[in-house]
Amino acid sequence: MGTKRSVLVDEKGIALAIVISGANTYDIKLLEEALDHIVVLRPEPDEEQSHNLCLDAGYTGSGKAVEQRNYIPHIRPRDEKKKS
Repeated sequence: MGTKRSVLVDEKGIALAIVISGANTYDIKLLEEALDHIVVLRPEPDEEQSHNLCLDAGYTGSGKAVEQRNYIPHIRPRDEKKKS
């Protein structure tokens, strides 16, 4: 059996959380674990500064879990192609 890692980074690519699990673990479970174990202190979101989270199409359906943790989810639809 292999391993899977989920790395949560900020807009500069700096790691905020890393979760390692078995390869058979669903990505949404790793996302929740990463969001719950961020090791870098961040300011609380307010009206002027919100916390946004950009995810690829593999995380479709994770919006509720993301919102429960005070992030605004931005999930690219599966049919949207990358811009060149």
